[in-house]
This record gives sequence, structure tokens and C-alpha cells, in this order.
Amino acid sequence: MRIRTIVPRRQGGRTLIAVMAGVWPALVAAQADTAPTPLDTITVTDSADFFRYRSESVSPRLIYDAAYFSRFEPLSVGDMLKQVPGVAFTSDVGEYDAPQLRGIGTQYTQILINGERVAGAGDDRSVFVDRIPAELVERIEIIRAPTGDLDAQGIGGTINIVLKNAGEFSGGQYRSGLYRSGDDTLRGSGYLGYGGQSGRFSYMGALNYQGRYNAKDKRETLYDADGNLIAFAQEDDVRDSRDLAGNLRLSWLLTTGGTFSVDGYSVGTRRDEDQFSPNFEVEDGVAELDAIEFEHEDIEENSHGLALSFMQPFGEARFNIVLDYNRFDVDIDNVAGEVEDDVEIALETETIDTDDTEMRLSPSFELPLGLNDRLLVGLDLGRKARDAATRTAEFDEDSGEFEDETEINGVYEIREQRFDAFAQYTWTLNARHAIDAGLRLETTELEQEGFDSDGQRHEADDSQTELNPNLHYRWLFTANDQIRASVARTVRRPDFSALVPFLEEDDGEFFVGNPELEPETAIGYDLGYEHRFADQAGIVGVNLFYRDVSDLIEVVEIEDDVESPSNTGDGEVYGIEFDASFPLVMLGLPGVNVYGNYSYQKSEITDPFTGQERRFQLQPVYVFNLGFTHKLPQRITWGASFQKQGRALEYESDEIADVRYDGNLEAFVEYQISENLWVKLNGTNLLDAHKDETFRVFDDDLPDGQLEEFEVETESVGRIAILTLRGRF
Repeated sequence: MRIRTIVPRRQGGRTLIAVMAGVWPALVAAQADTAPTPLDTITVTDSADFFRYRSESVSPRLIYDAAYFSRFEPLSVGDMLKQVPGVAFTSDVGEYDAPQLRGIGTQYTQILINGERVAGAGDDRSVFVDRIPAELVERIEIIRAPTGDLDAQGIGGTINIVLKNAGEFSGGQYRSGLYRSGDDTLRGSGYLGYGGQSGRFSYMGALNYQGRYNAKDKRETLYDADGNLIAFAQEDDVRDSRDLAGNLRLSWLLTTGGTFSVDGYSVGTRRDEDQFSPNFEVEDGVAELDAIEFEHEDIEENSHGLALSFMQPFGEARFNIVLDYNRFDVDIDNVAGEVEDDVEIALETETIDTDDTEMRLSPSFELPLGLNDRLLVGLDLGRKARDAATRTAEFDEDSGEFEDETEINGVYEIREQRFDAFAQYTWTLNARHAIDAGLRLETTELEQEGFDSDGQRHEADDSQTELNPNLHYRWLFTANDQIRASVARTVRRPDFSALVPFLEEDDGEFFVGNPELEPETAIGYDLGYEHRFADQAGIVGVNLFYRDVSDLIEVVEIEDDVESPSNTGDGEVYGIEFDASFPLVMLGLPGVNVYGNYSYQKSEITDPFTGQERRFQLQPVYVFNLGFTHKLPQRITWGASFQKQGRALEYESDEIADVRYDGNLEAFVEYQISENLWVKLNGTNLLDAHKDETFRVFDDDLPDGQLEEFEVETESVGRIAILTLRGRF
């Protein structure tokens, strides 16, 4: 019996539409023409307001201050992102690690920290954001379409995580928390940050510790094609993580008028995973223990980043240069076994060691043209090195020892060199109309090298050149209303493991890398409308998007039992995104603020096995959020939030997985003890949401195969509570 992992579920959204229909006329009637205010950088949550900011950029982007999220006490960036428009997760229940913008795979979403690319764990260039503490974050930016100064990697979009900055707050902040999991296990967390300024020097430092504990109950039932129960398993899966993180920012205002800054961050994670699963076979309605499977995994992950930046004005012009270095490494030790008839009959160890390092040098020059126009030109010079080694050993009962059985494709090295040049021209026609046009030339040199189980060396080289233009238009037709239109070309580069040019075996089936893979490219269109209410007190926006994707990368069968990634054709992704956040004071409800967002997303590609039209893998039909806060005169604030995402499907050559999530209800109550001290109780997963997967397995490749069996998996983690004491000094 196979044991797996899963994803999403049903529909919602009518509630939000009804609320908007009722309050929209009153809010619009009460607005006043006020000029935009500068972006604030609120980091302490003594206000009940939580509205996203209206970005004044010409290109489409959403900006969410940390205060927007803090009411619901997120532990990590993953917890923050589940509340913003169009972000889906297909992780295990209760975990939010790899975000998917527009619902398509994590490999289509680019993650930046302070505007810079970061090394990550995934071969698909994904970054696991559940390790980044929410306390270190100043704001999150959702960049729907890139400008020339940004890497064109994100077909789905880009998430920029901006860490707290020197000079943006003065004094200290602290937080202590107690986390109770669904099985009553307790874990602690703590944060301490301090910032200030002395003359021309400003500084900020923060340290954060958090314990994350996820105890899952999973039941798996296996049926034959006629629906008869033939096997079942009850699995306990415990994931216990400890994260220690910090960031530091130092900045000097030079006598020449320029600035020099040093930014650094570090995140270290220690994680233990334990699984225990008794498996039963059923015959003639009688269940009998077949085997007991167990697994223990020790994971050690470390991320580090350091950036040196220098800015010097020359009159109205400005020169910038950034030297950025970041590194990610993970070491995994896994022991798995199976016991039958009280005798241990199988035991296997696996070690995984992955190092990913990236260094970039980015000089740029900004030149004003006329009164309001500007031209930005620059270079991005980068080098990425990724080393991976996977080794296994199996216990031999005869010899009583572990024997090395290093997997084919277990060791590889990839070197990637980038030389990018860009130009971005911002043309302000008048006070209401502006155009931003850019061009980015991205060249990539790749060197792949690997060793098979016999120690034979394999290598391949490749080079790619992509020209990625973008064009953005913004029309401010009133002081509080704007329309944006964008078109941009973006790319998705192949997974590193997909480029390794030799065979990998898994249960008698083979996978061979393809070093000649071309990157996927997309022409993307966005059209959005945004309305801001008086005094920045709330905002509502709607955005239509379409992505025309070329050179899709899909796994195809090149011969019997041998599969390989290939560029298979074209596809499209499209949908609509709606978000709003505003107070209800105009309805006679002072102190009440509401927010909501709804994203409807679809896609179409041709399945390489069946030749039939289907969606992108694991793209939920919709993502939905609705929440409110209510500030009472008695220094009490309370609120609730509900998140839900729709059903998603995953296809293999002879299998279809149907993944659904129940909705997640969160609530909090906060009491302000004094001017600088708050205590809060949060509850999440209050409805005890489940994750349900159904796997339909066929006796041959689709579409010719007939249903052979199907497996149903249900996963839950229970209700979670967080008690927090927060203050400032």
C-alpha cells in the first residue's frame, strides 16, 4: 500500500460579493478627493486598521504592511501569504511552505528578499517561506507583472519579502508566545528587535526563535475498481521544527549625499519528522495486520544572505551598485523500515546533502529626462552553484550490515552563470497618465555534471538567451481611482534535476534528464482597476490576467518505462482577482474593518499522455479569504478570518489525484494592557479542517487504461491556539 501526500477543495465567494454589494454605494458616496499619502511603515499593531496600501508604481503591484497580517499572529511568511489574493498552497494540511501565485506550481512563482533572488531548497528554484519568521518582515509586495530591473523568472508572479529596515522605526519591540498544537503539545516563540539612529548612522537588528509543531492524523483506504475495501492504514505523522533567525541592517548617510548600507539575514532550522503506520489487508470483510511501516528523518537547513549597497547622487541622476551573496544548504538523514510478523524485514537509510549558493553584482544608473521622466539602465551579473548528493544503503539480513546502494543520479553539480542587462523608461505624460516601458536581456550559461552508481561521469553544457520586454500604463482618472494595463514577457527555467543527463531508477521505472530543455516563456497581460477610499481608509481592486505560455515542460515517455522532461507545446492561464479592505464606519459600525479577496483562476494545456485538454498540475479553481476586526472602547479588539481554496487535480501517466481542502477559520481576541503592551489569544483551524485526496490508479497509461483501484486519504491536525504577549520600549 502506498503512502503519499496531498492538497485543496470546494467553493465559496457569494458572502463576499453580498457584503460588497451592500456597502459599496455608501462608501463611494462618502469619499473625498484626497491626495495619496506616503507609504507608512507601521510595525506595532496598536491600531485595528488593516488595509493594504495603494502602490503609486506604474506597474501592477499590491503592498501589504506587516500590520495587515499581525492581528492573526502569523508565525511565518507562509502564514502571512495565505491571506493575500491568489496565493494557493498544496502542502500538507496545516503547513504553508511553497506559495503558488495564480494557483500554478511553485516553480512559476519567484520569491525575492529585499528585491534580490535567494537560494532555495527546491530543484525547481522554489523557496520555502514557512522558515522565514513573520516578525522579521516589514511588508510583502505581490508583483503581478515585472519591470526591467526584476528577474523575469515569475510567470505566475513575484513575491518580494521586505525585511525590517534601519531608520524605519526607533526603539525596541519584543514578543513572547506559546503555541499549543492539535494534540496539546506546547512550543514557545520569542522575538526581540531594536533600531535607532545616531547622526548619519542608522541601525536595526532583530532575533527570532519559533517552535513549529504539526501532528497529523492520516487515514488511507484502498478499494478495488468495484469499490470493495481491500486495505487500509492509520498513519501518525509528527513534524517538529525549531527556527532561529535574525536580520541586521546598518546604513550610513555619506557627506557626499550618498548612502552605504549593509543588510544581512540568517535562518537556521532543525526539524524532526516521524511517521508510524500499521497497514492492514482486508479479505472477505476481515482485516488482518499486514505490516508496520516507520520512518524517522532529521533535517538541518541553513540560509544566509549578505548585501552591500551603495547609492550616490550626481545632481538629479543617481548611481546604485549592490553586491549580494546568499547560500542555502540542507542535510537530511532518513531511516525507513518495515516490520512484518514482529520481525524486521526491511531497513533503508538515505542521506541527502544539497548546497545552493548565488552571488550577484548589480550596478545601475538612473537618469532624469525632462521634469518627471526617468531612465534606469543596469546590469545583473550572477553565478549560481548547486551541488546535490543522495546516497542510500539497505540492510542485508545475511551479512547483518548496511550495504551501499547509491542511487543512479545520486550526485550532481550544476553551475549557472547569468549576464543580464536592462533598461526601464518611465514617461509621465501628465498628472493623470504615465507609461513604464522596459527591456531585459537575460543570458544563461549552464554546466551540468553528475556521476552514476558506477562512478561514471556525465556532463553537458547549454546556453540560453532571452529578450524580455514589458510595458505598463497607469491612468489616474480621479484622485482616488486608477486603471493599470500591463504586458510583459516572463520565463520559467527548468528544474535543476531535469537537466542532469543520465538515468535515475525508481521501482523499476527510469527517469532521464534532458540538458537541452528550453525554458518556458509567457506573454502576460494584466488589466486592473483600483479605488481608494477617503484618507487612505480602505481600498478595493479588481484585476484580469492572461498568460500565453510557450514551450511547456512536461514529463513524457520516450520508451517503455523510461520518462524524460520535454518541451511539449503551449498553454494558457487566465482569471480574475478581486480584493478589498475598508472600515464600516459609514454603516454606523465604528471600529469595524473588513477585508476580503477572491481569485478565480483557470488554465488549459494538452496532456502529453492523453492528448486531452486539462488544467496545470494542482491549480485550484479559486482562492478565497474573508475577515474582519472590531475594536471596542474597552481596549479590546477581536476578529476572525476564513480561508478556502478549491479543488485541484494532479495527473501522471496512469494515475489521477483529486485534492481538496476544507476551509480554515481563525479568530483572535486582544487586550491592550498599557500604551506599549498587548496580550492576545489566537485560534486557528477552528473547524478542524481536513485535507482529502483521492487517487485513481489505472492498469495502463491514460487514456487507454482501465480503473484498477482507487485510494482515499484523509489528513487532519486538530485545532491550534497561540497565546502572545507583545510590547515595545
